[in-house]
Amino acid sequence: NLDFRKLNTDTANIVPAFKPIATDCKIEFRLATKDPLGNCTNGIIHHLDPNTHAWDGDGQDYVYTWDPTKYLNIYVVRVITFGAAGYTYLPGTVFGPEDAIVILQDYTGSIGTGQPFKSRALTHEVGHWLGLEHVWGWSNSPGVSCGDDGIPDTPLTEGHQSCNLNSQICTPGIIENVQNYMEYAYCSNMFTNDQSTLMQNILGFPGFNRDNLSSLPNLAFTGVMNPSTCVPVSDFNSANLVYEVCSGNSLLFKDYSTNGAVTSYSWAATGSATLTTPTFSSTNIFFPNPGMYTVSLQVQNSAGSSISTKTVNALNGAANYASAYVESFETGISEPTNWTIINPDAGTTWAKHAGIASNGSSSFFIEGQNNPPLQEDYLKTGIFNLQANPSASLTFDVSYARASATHNDIFKVQASKDCEATWIDIYSPSMANLAGQTGGTSPGGFTPIASQWKTVELHNYPAYAAIVNQSSVVFRFYFKEDGVDGFGNRIFIDNLNFTPASVGMNELSLQAGYEIYPNPASQSSTVKFIIQSASKVSVKVMDVKGSLVKEIQASEYTSGEHALQLHNAAELSQGMYLVELRINELKLVKKLIIR
Repeated sequence: NLDFRKLNTDTANIVPAFKPIATDCKIEFRLATKDPLGNCTNGIIHHLDPNTHAWDGDGQDYVYTWDPTKYLNIYVVRVITFGAAGYTYLPGTVFGPEDAIVILQDYTGSIGTGQPFKSRALTHEVGHWLGLEHVWGWSNSPGVSCGDDGIPDTPLTEGHQSCNLNSQICTPGIIENVQNYMEYAYCSNMFTNDQSTLMQNILGFPGFNRDNLSSLPNLAFTGVMNPSTCVPVSDFNSANLVYEVCSGNSLLFKDYSTNGAVTSYSWAATGSATLTTPTFSSTNIFFPNPGMYTVSLQVQNSAGSSISTKTVNALNGAANYASAYVESFETGISEPTNWTIINPDAGTTWAKHAGIASNGSSSFFIEGQNNPPLQEDYLKTGIFNLQANPSASLTFDVSYARASATHNDIFKVQASKDCEATWIDIYSPSMANLAGQTGGTSPGGFTPIASQWKTVELHNYPAYAAIVNQSSVVFRFYFKEDGVDGFGNRIFIDNLNFTPASVGMNELSLQAGYEIYPNPASQSSTVKFIIQSASKVSVKVMDVKGSLVKEIQASEYTSGEHALQLHNAAELSQGMYLVELRINELKLVKKLIIR
């Protein structure tokens, strides 16, 4: 309305050559308050379906069109599959449901997914719908050749996609109307007098399907005159359309009510859930404990009120690992405690391999040579608290051999911060590169040697930033067999290390001369350290879950080198341990393997 009435504030930027002919088109638009059946409406109807999700423009897409002789229909869609930002048909070229405007959601308005830079796209499409061509003529390709739109007061132009406001390409000495709404330059702010005249004529001329729209009977029929106040129909969604959440976390809910303008909101939730803004159009709701919750929204105006509800499942998001954690698959005969193997195809899947390892004596692997094309398998970890350890490092070792140069397996490390409702790809290497860095190409039965392991630092990949401040993060190792040949080769993983920054100080370990020997050990081992001045020193031995197994209580030690027996043969069983050496406030951690 601002653009068609020349009420837009950026008319001040119109170049002097065109200020005299920039005009108020005297055309305004109103949302209907009655639908074709006479029912109350606010003129905005939500249709979430495959057509509005991915619009391809065939006749089946236009199933929601109201009579185009009575309404201007605008479809706002997620994606237009053939690449346009928006499109419509000139008056008189189509009749029936296809006589409508289609436009992308991020080119609509300047809020939400829209932005001011793109917000004139709808003005442009309405210009087409009212009979205007591009200022360079009928084609959709600016910058090709000088053209004419048939409007007397718009100069010949080549068409522009950038804002050179002094362009005189077609007629030397005559500036082209780059700021016209029917340009592609994205600095639009005006219609001309003659463009306005053409649009007014189209609205008044029988035969173009536009003349009835502004008639008094139609303004009454559509509720533009004496508009109805409709009872709002309550509706809302979570911001990401997910209704599962980790306990101890929040979901953002937004109002999507239809049918009538809402004047008041009232959100509520059952149980121990708490709301931040219960009388606003959106609210964050915090779900402290696992369980099922009911969330409701009541909306109201002078005509009445309505309420809608949705169910939220708060899953147990309590972290299994809130401090240093190492998993080298040394204990047990299957997956570690809190880990899960997911094998949808019921074929050969992730399993422990005792005898091959990058660290210790065991690893986890998939016998890819036994798997048919497209088989998928997952190895899922327990829950990590990254929020408590935002600067922690997370690494693992991997080795893989490609069965042939044409095998295209897929391997990814994925993470979920919402108790597995959604997954993010953290690490998804090219399998040709991964094989090149580890096991190369081998027809089957690959067994890696020490030099064929690669350490992956997950914390250094950009996608890791999306999870680093989350309190409930699950990782999974995903492997998908090649989709053509299948029956490929093996992939191995080992030595997952989650190391909080406070214990990731290798350079300080060197300065303190911190060593454990022998390591791996069987009978006993010794801790050695060097201190520069008298200090309080303690030692803790923890299993990979972080549980304390043995402790050497804090004592004062003089400067110099010291060696302490860490354990004897009876004290530690086979497996992996974390040994924490604390010197005053400095905390250093190393791994110890007992065989």
